[in-house]
Amino acid sequence: CHLNCLVQLSKLLQQFLKDTATKVLEWSPDPIENLWRVLKGNVHVQKPCNLDQLEQFVLKEWAKILQETCANLVQNYFKRLLSVMAQKGYIIDY
Repeated sequence: CHLNCLVQLSKLLQQFLKDTATKVLEWSPDPIENLWRVLKGNVHVQKPCNLDQLEQFVLKEWAKILQETCANLVQNYFKRLLSVMAQKGYIIDY
């Protein structure tokens, strides 16, 4: 199951960041974060009851995301990144 692999990878990454005392932003200007938020919201309204349903809903909703949506998020990324640098890592308006 792809979902189980992602969960395990997330746990490993979190442990690595903790072990190496890596400072991370509590938020991200990264376009994938915006995409995850949209996906999470679309899946949440369907109220999955188990992991199989969750995986099914995620795959269905992921397929619905338009390439144009992704392109717009990536296109604006550099501008947001420069804003974050100017704000020294603090939250920006975008």
